[in-house]
Amino acid sequence: MIYLDKDTRLDNDERCYIYQTRHVKKESKEEYWVNECYPSTLESALMTYRDRMSRKRSAGSEGQTVAEYIKQLQEADTAFIKKLRIIFEKYNVEGGKPCS
Repeated sequence: MIYLDKDTRLDNDERCYIYQTRHVKKESKEEYWVNECYPSTLESALMTYRDRMSRKRSAGSEGQTVAEYIKQLQEADTAFIKKLRIIFEKYNVEGGKPCS
């Protein structure tokens, strides 16, 4: 299991990764995880996460210029790379390859 943040994680089986998001039932406050998609590679799973982070940042915006949107994407990419570094450190990975 790889936790990308408190609401997103990756599970996997022998065929694919399982991109999951955390949800909480309003009535009981019970937490559960929903399978959102099934990327075949870690790279595609991480790109899904990056794309969803970017969309989440721009959702609810009342409108913006292309320059503002590009700046927002750059900020999202910076946050994404920072999170990847944390994940790599947590799982003892250097340059995308396991440490020996």
